[in-house]
Amino acid sequence: MASDPKTFRRFVRHSWLSISVFVLLVAGIIYSAWEITERYKQMPDFGGIVTLRNVDPGSTVVAGQAVLEIVNPAEVWIEG
Repeated sequence: MASDPKTFRRFVRHSWLSISVFVLLVAGIIYSAWEITERYKQMPDFGGIVTLRNVDPGSTVVAGQAVLEIVNPAEVWIEG
């Protein structure tokens, strides 16, 4: 392969094309993962304290299942 400059140039051109396609695929996968993370991130409307965790991290949940119980500290009354 090294003895023929034309063949070597063709090899280099195809190698760079393959690397470029691979980089674009990896960038697309990273962007998709970021987009999914941002789409399904849930934030409460207030700063709160987690008082109950119903599922462990990494567990599968179903629609409508309560995952956390968050209490707004402004609405907590302490009697004593």
